[in-house]
Order: sequence, then structure tokens, then C-alpha cells
Amino acid sequence: MTEEKFDYEEFAKSMYEQSPTYMPEDIWAGDKEYLATIIKQSVQMAGEALNNDYPNLDKNDMFICAQSVAEWTYYIGVDIIHAGIHN
Repeated sequence: MTEEKFDYEEFAKSMYEQSPTYMPEDIWAGDKEYLATIIKQSVQMAGEALNNDYPNLDKNDMFICAQSVAEWTYYIGVDIIHAGIHN
């Protein structure tokens, strides 16, 4: 039986949809959209790289790596927005 693969595209979409609800209230809606998009893109790139470079990596390990990328992108993005140094 083949092990189910990590669906990084679906995970990236889920992070895109969820992330604005967790962003601080003082962040403008346009910046929330920008950051949500960056999170989605980062997760997609990480997932694709893991899938291509480490095809035998366990689904749970891929999930943990992609989740770490999503969280890192979120926290750094919020800090950059608060600092006013984005775009």
C-alpha cells in the first residue's frame, strides 16, 4: 500500500484562508491580504521543494516543515509590516 502524500497545495490554500483571522487588528486589510499571499507562496515553494528533493520523506515530516515555514513567514511578515519596511 502506497503512503498518502502531503498535499502541500491544499495546505497552502488553507494557510492563506486562515492566516488573516490570526493577524493583529492594527494591520490594514490590504497588508493582511499581502501577508496571506506571501504565506501561501512560501508554503507552496517549500512543499514543492520537499516533494521534489525528498520524495521519501514522511507525510508528517513534510507537514511539520511546511507548518514551520508558514509560521516563520507569518511572524516575520507581521514584524515587517509593523516596522513599515514592506513594499
